[in-house]
Amino acid sequence: MPPIPVDGEVVPLDRTRHLAAAAKWRPVLAAHAEEDAKWDWSAHLQEADTNQAKGVGQYEAYALECEGELHALMLLEIADWKSRQSGDPIVYVEYVAIAPWDRRGIQNPPRIAGCGRGIISMAIQRSNELGYKGAIALHSLPGAVGFYARLRLKDLGPDPQEKGLHYFELL
Repeated sequence: MPPIPVDGEVVPLDRTRHLAAAAKWRPVLAAHAEEDAKWDWSAHLQEADTNQAKGVGQYEAYALECEGELHALMLLEIADWKSRQSGDPIVYVEYVAIAPWDRRGIQNPPRIAGCGRGIISMAIQRSNELGYKGAIALHSLPGAVGFYARLRLKDLGPDPQEKGLHYFELL
């Protein structure tokens, strides 16, 4: 996995600062008909908080900052997930999003290349830190299937329980 982009740092998500920055992404994403344009990160985090308070899952959220601005967000579920291939514990990537100006479909060349790889590398790092040997899993939006395949995650096919989204694992 390539390193985090130059001058980039993955940090714990700051709900005030990072969510305010991410809210500015939504109109740009909508204007380009991006699949995640309607995502409400505040709602995603609230749902994670609610689940965790009920004892369902354990969540962590991260932001990738480069050159003083937000370039990616990620929400992980770090407990209660098992690999469909091995049955071993795995970190599940609930949500990941990249800033509009770093998406080649919106701006080519992107301001900062490699943000997707950089934030996913954090999920792999957390998996290693938790003793899960770098194992991660996620469901991919249709437009990102090729991206995850290029990262060498194994496509286990469409998941009917998740609106037919492709399920990927990296073991």
